[in-house]
Amino acid sequence: HLSSGGTINIHDKSINLMDKNLYGYTDEEIFKASAEYKILEKMPQTTIQEGETEKKIVSIKNFLESEKKRTGALGNLKDS
Repeated sequence: HLSSGGTINIHDKSINLMDKNLYGYTDEEIFKASAEYKILEKMPQTTIQEGETEKKIVSIKNFLESEKKRTGALGNLKDS
């Protein structure tokens, strides 16, 4: 989500990388069997409150800080 000022928000209120639609999936079960999901489910997740429901997400920041990807973890990340 880019703002008009060019800021990319990487925190938990930004893009949820666990959203199947980002990868072109329409079926949750097919997404859960995908390579993308298998990588994401191993990463640190943030719990957010959506109304009365708690939802686990992988934010951009969670992804970049994770050691569970080929490029390793990045540190000292800030919105910019």
